[in-house]
Amino acid sequence: MNFCLTDHEGRAVGPQNLIGRPSMVFFGFTWCPDVCPTTLSDIAGWRDGPGDVAEGMNVVFIAVDSERDTVSAMAG
Repeated sequence: MNFCLTDHEGRAVGPQNLIGRPSMVFFGFTWCPDVCPTTLSDIAGWRDGPGDVAEGMNVVFIAVDSERDTVSAMAG
């Protein structure tokens, strides 16, 4: 499968960036008042937890509100 996403710094992200490491993908939007920030905080906590798997995990947040979720909004 081939795809091209843009990260929070405007760089292209594709399969080549994710292959070889476990990945967690979360779909949401930056203007979400409750669920999205809480879930992203939980994910950050899991990554900071013990274990080699969590340390090497890719976390991919895919924004679903293209009008508000710009690169600069995601970087903030």
